Amino acid sequence: MKLNIEDIEFRNFLSFGSKWQRLTLVPGVNLILGINANNQRSNGSGKSAILETIPFALFGQVNRDVKKDQIVNWKNRRECEVVISFSKGDDKYRILRAIKPDKLEVYKNNKPVDVPSHKRDFQKQIEDDILGIDCKTFMSIIHSNINSSTPILKMSKLDKRNFIERVFGLRIFTLMNSKSNENLSSIEKKRNNVSNDTNYNDRMIADLKEQNIVLFSKLSKIPNSTRELKDIIEEHDELIENSQFSDSKVKSLNDDLLSIIGLIDKNNRIVNKVDHRLDIMEEKSKNISKQTINQPQLQKKIIELGKIKNEISMIDVNILDYKLNVGKKDLDTNNDILNELKERQKKFEIEIAVLSNNIISSKKEELEGKEICPTCGTIIDSKKIIEEAKKEKENNRKDMLMKESELEVLNKDIKNLIKIIINIEANIKNIERVKSEYTLSLTKISPLDDINVEYEKNRKLINDGRKYFKVVSKLISKKEKIEIGIESFNTKRNLLNEEINDISTISAGIEKMKSEIDRLKERIQQENITRKEIESLIEDNNIKIRNGTNTIDENTKKIKKINLLSDYVSYIKDICKDDNIKQFSISSEIPYLNQQSNYYLSESGHDFFIKLDKWLDCEIKGPGILNGSYGSLSGGESRSIDLALQFAFLDIARIKAGIWPDILITDELLDSSVDGYGLDKILGIIKVKQIENNLKMFLISHRKEVSEIDADNIYIVEKSGGYSNIVYN
Repeated sequence: MKLNIEDIEFRNFLSFGSKWQRLTLVPGVNLILGINANNQRSNGSGKSAILETIPFALFGQVNRDVKKDQIVNWKNRRECEVVISFSKGDDKYRILRAIKPDKLEVYKNNKPVDVPSHKRDFQKQIEDDILGIDCKTFMSIIHSNINSSTPILKMSKLDKRNFIERVFGLRIFTLMNSKSNENLSSIEKKRNNVSNDTNYNDRMIADLKEQNIVLFSKLSKIPNSTRELKDIIEEHDELIENSQFSDSKVKSLNDDLLSIIGLIDKNNRIVNKVDHRLDIMEEKSKNISKQTINQPQLQKKIIELGKIKNEISMIDVNILDYKLNVGKKDLDTNNDILNELKERQKKFEIEIAVLSNNIISSKKEELEGKEICPTCGTIIDSKKIIEEAKKEKENNRKDMLMKESELEVLNKDIKNLIKIIINIEANIKNIERVKSEYTLSLTKISPLDDINVEYEKNRKLINDGRKYFKVVSKLISKKEKIEIGIESFNTKRNLLNEEINDISTISAGIEKMKSEIDRLKERIQQENITRKEIESLIEDNNIKIRNGTNTIDENTKKIKKINLLSDYVSYIKDICKDDNIKQFSISSEIPYLNQQSNYYLSESGHDFFIKLDKWLDCEIKGPGILNGSYGSLSGGESRSIDLALQFAFLDIARIKAGIWPDILITDELLDSSVDGYGLDKILGIIKVKQIENNLKMFLISHRKEVSEIDADNIYIVEKSGGYSNIVYN
């Protein structure tokens, strides 16, 4: 399928400025010439740059040794944009690639193509899914520059090999070889894992078999206590059967023993109570003797205090208290009156003293003969003031005489009241004395009642002492009788204990046998548990052995499959070696390559042909040519071979890829050492190829005589003011 490149638009690309340039690509031989307006020369006009836009738009690269930033026009330094339009089958494509800012957009039938996250992935997607060719192949076959690329026949063996693999599509075998190595490594790793698993299971089975031998040994050493248990059960049953004592007999003896023990305890408690009461009676008798020893003294004291009690019985204390309270109230009343009279007395004395002072001296008398007041400075009437002062003195004298008369009467009242108070105080003291004597007598006779009580108490104690003596005699007699009964009960208890001990000895033997039977049952149970555990371990080991054996069988099958796969991959690896399938493929392509190369040389009128071997070493043959080589040819002849070989590779690449651009670009191919004759021969090859495939052939040259070539289209690139422009097409 042909990749039909229709046109290219660009700006700010290399020497081209910000003005948009458009180049429409049409079939035929297209010649691109250039002129630099500054020096009227062809070099440096930008004629090569015009077609560098195509690989840049398709691959983001140019056929010259420059950095990415240097692709942008050196003056404007921004907005470098290239848009290429082409068709493939019924689909229309447009690729926009830009620098500063970076941009890559692809449109299919005017709809944007989905962009992956990584720009490199997007470029590979464009080359694989749309273009069908990578940049190196494009630069080697489609876009050739004699000055920037090495001719195929001048390449080193390594470069030739890489070129052949790229054009003939042999890289797949290199990848298959590398992948086979990876797969063989993975297969070997898997084989080692399976082998290790097999070895592990072999060791595990051996270990488990050894464990089973040990477990069988332990199983055989487990004792069987069933026979021992049977014997002791028979002995136990026989002992019970031969025993003449029943449980009811033992119970009856124990009941009798408990009854006797109860009676003994009861009598012992009675004896203890009797002893306790005897101790109490003896203690009480001693206390009574001590307490009643002072009985005569108590009787004498009672007679003396009786006389004092008769004497004070004639005094009424209530009357004394009444008289005392009345006297105290009268005393308080008279004292209050006396204080009030003394207050009046003091008040009269003060008033009399003030009046006396006013009579003796008066400030108004000091104003006599003065017309102006010495205090306030006002005009006064001193005579009038003197008269008023005399009147005031007279009035004060009268008031003082009256106050002195009232004070004399008040002093008499005070004296009389003081006499009354003295008499009241004397009566109060007399009453208090009588009452004090009465209180003292009461104090003396206060123990009388207690003494009488104590006297009566002692009398009763003496009578109780006589009764206690009789009780003690009875308690001693009772104690003697109880002690005789206790001795009899002890004799019976000893007999019963002996009989019970005999029965207990037999019972203990039976109980011991029961314990031994229980112990043997537990031991048999533990023996069975241990036996089952060991048997379970043996069974688990047997299961593991069977599983391990199955795993080994499965691993044996896996190893067979792995070995088969390894042989298959090794065979693929061997096939993909350089000396096998690659060499076979190259050898099968070389005859066609020779055929097509010689076809183009023959059609262009050359009288020699070439013979290429598998490493692209060239031998020149023809009439009159002996031991011809590529290096012995003229410049035009070697360029013709290069071009014929390029077209032959292009034919092979087109057949293998199925997609191929309809454009060929040759830069400076017609220049350098090619003479006029060689130029005609080269053009002959170019026209043959163009007509055969209806290609868009672009020739770039700075030779003046090239303009006379019978080209289908001529494009002029002019550089002026530092910028290149397409001025004619």
